[in-house]
Order: sequence, then C-alpha cells, then structure tokens
Amino acid sequence: HPPSKTFNLIYKGVIKLLAANGGNASVGGQIPELMKAAGFQKVETFPVYNTGKPGSPFWEWLQMTNENHSNLLEPGYISQQDLDTYYKEWEERSTLPDAFISAPPLMITIGTK
Repeated sequence: HPPSKTFNLIYKGVIKLLAANGGNASVGGQIPELMKAAGFQKVETFPVYNTGKPGSPFWEWLQMTNENHSNLLEPGYISQQDLDTYYKEWEERSTLPDAFISAPPLMITIGTK
C-alpha cells in the first residue's frame, strides 16, 4: 500500500518464474491432501500472514529480494521499464510512514503418521 500495478506485474512474474522451474506458490493448499495420500492424519492447518511497514524486518527482507527481479526480464515476464518503475515506486513507498506490504499467507500443516 499504496496499491501498485507494477508491483502486481512483478508478483505475477515471480509466480510464473516459479512455475517454469517446477515450483508452485500455491502448494500450501494441496499439502493436506498430499499428506493424507501418504498416510498422514491431518491435525491442523493454519495460515501465517506477513505484513510490514518501511524499516520493518519483513520490508527489509523483501527489499533484499528486489535484487533478484532482473531474472524476470529474460523470459519476458516483465519489461525493463516495468522493473525501473517498480524500483522507483518501492523507493518512494519506503519513505511513506503509512505504507505497508502484505504477502499472501503461508499455510502451515501439522500431521501425524
């Protein structure tokens, strides 16, 4: 926050890059069924949400990952202009005291066998 169309482009590019390399950003929702198929009993599934304001550990961690977004250029998931705009917007938002970022939930599943 504030909303950014460019941030959404970067996020979608990261999801595409993960999928192109065998990853799945939504695998957390599939884990309970995979565990059951492997003979586990599902005990509990719960989400973990990460949010942060400029200067927070979560914000700083995401800022470090920004250096990796150039790997979205070669496969064509984003343009250089998109990346430049994203970096500019990130820098601007880093100075706003009311800015924040919220990531999709991580799903934690605990099971027994």
